[in-house]
Amino acid sequence: MYFCGCNKTNPYQGEYIDISFKEKVTFGKSDSLSKSTIYKARDARLGPKNNIYVADAGVAKVKVYSPSGELVNSFGKRGRGPGELTSIKGFAVTDSTVLVWDQNLQRMTIFGLDGGFRKVHNFEGLPSPMNIYPLRDSYLAIHGDQLHGGQLGKINLGHTYSAEFSERREGFLTLDHVNEGFEKISRLLLTRPGNTLIYSSNHFLYVPTIYNGTIFEYKRDTGGWQKEKNHKGLNQQLPYSIVEEGDSRKPDGRMASVSTSKDKKFIAHNMSRGLLRYRDYIFHFTFTDIENKRVFGVEVYSKNVRPLGYAPIKSIPISNEPNNFLNWSVEAVDKKGNFYFLQRDDNGPTVQIMKINNQDLNSLVD
Repeated sequence: MYFCGCNKTNPYQGEYIDISFKEKVTFGKSDSLSKSTIYKARDARLGPKNNIYVADAGVAKVKVYSPSGELVNSFGKRGRGPGELTSIKGFAVTDSTVLVWDQNLQRMTIFGLDGGFRKVHNFEGLPSPMNIYPLRDSYLAIHGDQLHGGQLGKINLGHTYSAEFSERREGFLTLDHVNEGFEKISRLLLTRPGNTLIYSSNHFLYVPTIYNGTIFEYKRDTGGWQKEKNHKGLNQQLPYSIVEEGDSRKPDGRMASVSTSKDKKFIAHNMSRGLLRYRDYIFHFTFTDIENKRVFGVEVYSKNVRPLGYAPIKSIPISNEPNNFLNWSVEAVDKKGNFYFLQRDDNGPTVQIMKINNQDLNSLVD
């Protein structure tokens, strides 16, 4: 089937495709007080030997699991001393190190892959979460720049840092350039910046958490990072709507505004929840509304960001209940097509490894 047009009941423009995922391993269920339990997963990253590193903010630890889901190591503990953590709000794994951003202490702690403490770098004026991406000889970090005198639209979300985060070099990706300006909900970008796909040390794609169908492409030259182009995605609907009297849908959250006498309740219709590359395809996972029902699915693009189609993931149960949608994301993919889902349900946080059906991919025509 081929759909076109843009409206509330069918916001997708393009072909609906069949992409299926099969569960392989699920681990971290909080059904016991064992060391392998995950309490509050902030991020999950792949490391060497396909070990899965999980930032467990609930206990201020990094937990390391084997590809089969067995706990093999954990390090860090709550505190303010060297190698101790209070608030994990950023996380990255390289070939030799683990970096943990502590928002409360405003410092980057660097561990070895085995958990041994190496060093810490302190920063002032950065009380915000941080998404960290290793480049060849530096780091890309997506976070709000709180030093900009309170002018929301002028805040830079993109920053580059020298090796081991010892120095910040430049700021770019200004909030005005990616802000949808919808009822000031863009302030969420300071706490949930979005998803980034690194092509190379000089090239990446970025999608804000507040997603209305635009994928931003950035490249770096001698003049620094510059926006190369905007790509039109498959979903073109507004990301949020305000709850009105008599609405049957329950609100997903509230937002305060200085221009109104009371908080506004809103429903999220479109959010980015993972941006990854496997083989020659780009996978953008989203929560969206189709026919007024919440759906977790994946937009598929060619390596040149040409839309190929959209597939709801039928094996993942999503409802219209408040907060149900906020607790799923797709964190990583390995060379075998195993996608790493971070989820939270009534049983607590878990990591679910799901393998994509490669025959479905082979049927796609680019």
